[in-house]
Amino acid sequence: MQTVQYYTDEYLMEMVKDRSSEAFEEIYHRYSQKLLALMTKMLNRNQALAQDLLHDTFLKLLEKPELFDVKKRFKPWIYTVASNACRKTYREKIFDDIDALMEHQNPKTELPTIESETEEAKFAIHLNSALDSLSYEHKETFVLKHQQDFSIKEIASVLNCAEGTVKSRLFAARKILAQKLKTYHPKSAL
Repeated sequence: MQTVQYYTDEYLMEMVKDRSSEAFEEIYHRYSQKLLALMTKMLNRNQALAQDLLHDTFLKLLEKPELFDVKKRFKPWIYTVASNACRKTYREKIFDDIDALMEHQNPKTELPTIESETEEAKFAIHLNSALDSLSYEHKETFVLKHQQDFSIKEIASVLNCAEGTVKSRLFAARKILAQKLKTYHPKSAL
C-alpha cells in the first residue's frame, strides 16, 4: 500500500472526511508554507496575523472537511479559502486602521543603510514596498501569478473572476511596478 504522500489532494480530502489524521497532516505539509507566504504577503508582511489565519484555515478544514467538493480541484479551493480570509481580515482590521499601519510600515525605515547590501536585496525591499502601494486586488493577482506560480486560469478560479480581469489586473500591476522600480529595469526582473 502506498503512503499518503503519493495520493492526490482530492483523494486525501476524501480521507480527511473519514477523519484520517495522516491525510490531514499530508495536506498541511503540502500547502501550509505556500499559504503562509501568500497570506503574509497579502497582509503587509504581518507574519503573526498570517499564522493566525493559516491556523484558522486549517482548523476549518479539519472541522468541516465536507465544505470541499472532492469532484473539484483542491489547490484552487484552498487558495480561495485563504485569499478570502485575507481579504476579510484586510477589510476588517487593516483598512480600519490604515493610518497606524502606514506609520508602522513606513518604507523609509525599511530601506537598507548598510552599503554592502546587494542590489538583489535592495530590489526585494523596494519590490515589497511597491507591492504594498498597489490596490489589494492588483497585489493579490500579482502575488498569485509571480510569487505563487499560479496560471491565469487558476487565479481566475481563486478570485472568482474572469480570466480577462486577471490579465487586466496583471497588466496594471506590472505597469505600476515598472514605474516605481524603473531604476532596477523591472521588465527583466518581473
